Amino acid sequence: MIMIACNGEVDLSKSIKKEKVRTYFKGFNAKDYNLIKPLFKDSISITEGVEAKFNTASFYEHFKWDSVFNTQYTIKNLSVTDSVIIASIEARSERYAFLENNPLRCDWSFYFKDSVIYNITIGDCPSANWSKWEQKKDSLVAWTAANYPELDNFINDLSEQGAQKYVQAINLYKKDKSQK
Repeated sequence: MIMIACNGEVDLSKSIKKEKVRTYFKGFNAKDYNLIKPLFKDSISITEGVEAKFNTASFYEHFKWDSVFNTQYTIKNLSVTDSVIIASIEARSERYAFLENNPLRCDWSFYFKDSVIYNITIGDCPSANWSKWEQKKDSLVAWTAANYPELDNFINDLSEQGAQKYVQAINLYKKDKSQK
């Protein structure tokens, strides 16, 4: 069912919006960007503390970065508030496992305009232990800088190659710690 708002804009039904949110996560889980690409026009912003704006090409890089960690998303609940879809998500990944926050449970808000997603805001993460996260991240960064300087700066490299270095650093770190 499509409703016409007083201002003349077409408002997608709640079920269509919810299906688009499901498709978003289905695309990430399947590592299939073609499922995600039609869900937004030429740009999208993701707010997670700070706002990151993406065009189609840069979002594809973000998608590839996330895919390297084999992230799997499970929708625990979908609700609608003021035409915003709120998805309670449980995410599991190699990165979250290393950072001892696996699964990571967060609330994601999806905002729509002209039948597409234009903003995703990642809000409260009630399961997160941010101090443990920071401790593990800082330990990995320092260890990598001291032992594998060729991998240094992986933490700031949000490309597919940066994610591959991140996974390599995690594996080398775990191997080193298991031998002690």
